[in-house]
Amino acid sequence: MQFIFSRVNTTIYQAHGEEWKYINSNGQESRSGHEVIICPHVTAWQDYLRELYADVANETNADAMYIDVFGTGQTFFCHSPNHGHLVGESPLRGEYRMTRKIRESLNSVRSGIPIYTEYTPVDFISQYQDGSFSYTIYYGDNQTCPTETNLFRFCFPDFKQIELVNGQFLARNWTAEGLKKAFFNGEGIWIKGDLGSWYDAQIIEFYKKSHELFQENSDAFTSNALRPFAKTLAGDVFAHQFGNGDKMIFTFYNANWRDVDGDLLQIGALSDAHVVDLWNERMLKTVASQPDFKIQTSLFPRDIGCVGVFKKKMDVRAEKGVLFINIADKYTSAVLSLTGILDGERIVQTYPSLSSFLTIELHSLFPHIPDKLLVKLKKDRLVLDEVILENLNESSHAEVLTWTSY
Repeated sequence: MQFIFSRVNTTIYQAHGEEWKYINSNGQESRSGHEVIICPHVTAWQDYLRELYADVANETNADAMYIDVFGTGQTFFCHSPNHGHLVGESPLRGEYRMTRKIRESLNSVRSGIPIYTEYTPVDFISQYQDGSFSYTIYYGDNQTCPTETNLFRFCFPDFKQIELVNGQFLARNWTAEGLKKAFFNGEGIWIKGDLGSWYDAQIIEFYKKSHELFQENSDAFTSNALRPFAKTLAGDVFAHQFGNGDKMIFTFYNANWRDVDGDLLQIGALSDAHVVDLWNERMLKTVASQPDFKIQTSLFPRDIGCVGVFKKKMDVRAEKGVLFINIADKYTSAVLSLTGILDGERIVQTYPSLSSFLTIELHSLFPHIPDKLLVKLKKDRLVLDEVILENLNESSHAEVLTWTSY
């Protein structure tokens, strides 16, 4: 729904539009085609939209409600002397009162209906909504901030930002670099139209990969335990930490025009942990006990990385095509997911009920011994622990099955 515009042919505009419309410093209205901007300070306009949002939510049972244009903050300084505000006043007080009234009206319909706006609001308005789109990457200056990070995401982690990678809203303008930075910052990505037909193969692959990582590790990415811009050990390499304790997810961005390889980030004391390069699907280390652990991995130029540090809940090894898994008794109610990767394609097998010790013949699951095996212990779709095995011993071939492309 568009709060700030009213079409000139609507009943509400014909009744009150000339009185309520926004007036700029030149004494003119602001019009876009048949739509005219209405001043958000007008109390009667706020009350009208309060009722309208409640009616729409009642009639449609909408999952969420949108307020267009709100959050621009310092854009529309209304100079009308007839709206009850100071001449030339910022729209912030009007946006605040409007958003609060809409929140109250939606709560009267059904508790918990999310409200989101086109732009990220100021902090005191954000208490009445749940999220917003963000144009940070589109409008950002990568010379002064190479990662184009909106710190609002980290200051208010309950407030969800959905990045509009390109403000022109055209699928062909989406860039790989913009998508990478959105993932690095732990933000959702807005996909306009149909993912399968509007976007090229590279963007589709990126979206699927990042979406899976967000989904499987949403407990960390939605956590209040955040550390933006954690100190790194390599120049022009940036890192964010999401989550703490049993699971820590680190995202990296290499702002260099060259590869970076080696120590990237110092964690400190670490014990009984699996350290996994989640982005490149590589096992980095199983840590028994280390007083000063450092994450070591490699990053391509102007590229991202994602490393998971999981408190160890299982031991995994493979010998001659047989997988041996020991699972801590506390986690035998979890689900075991095995992803075999062969020649870039993958097949997934799951074990819904577990015992503390499992012996699994890989030939019974896969047509060939995989090049790589991702072993994930999951609960409610969240990864609790992960181990990646490579260089598995290939012996006799089982019946050839159809592999599903990623």
